[in-house]
Amino acid sequence: MKYALTLALLLASPLNAQTLPEEVPEEPGLFERGAERLLREFMDEMAPALDEAEQAFREMEPSFRAMLPMMRELAGMIGDIDHYHMPEKLPNGDILLRRKPDLLPEPERRPERDPERPMPQPGLPDLGPGEQIEI
Repeated sequence: MKYALTLALLLASPLNAQTLPEEVPEEPGLFERGAERLLREFMDEMAPALDEAEQAFREMEPSFRAMLPMMRELAGMIGDIDHYHMPEKLPNGDILLRRKPDLLPEPERRPERDPERPMPQPGLPDLGPGEQIEI
């Protein structure tokens, strides 16, 4: 009860402007102004190069879209690219991706389970398609 009365008195008393410091927005200092100027100059210098890069990517987009399915399949086969050396192009046009010898091979992926086939149970023989257990 004592705390409720104190809280009520605090909330009921008006706060005058002198009790709280007025927030005055500070002007940016020398460091902030210098950093802003440096970034503006950098962006002004980089704008033409960024425009050229954007145009180049727009021109290459159809080729990238055509290669996307093949790249997804390749990425699935490779896994972590850090496990391989840089690609080598042979005189006949073949490209080799050599695996680094000091790394263990990736574990084989299990094939996805066929939803029509029941899950094998421990202690029971694994049944082939259409096979049944006699009870």
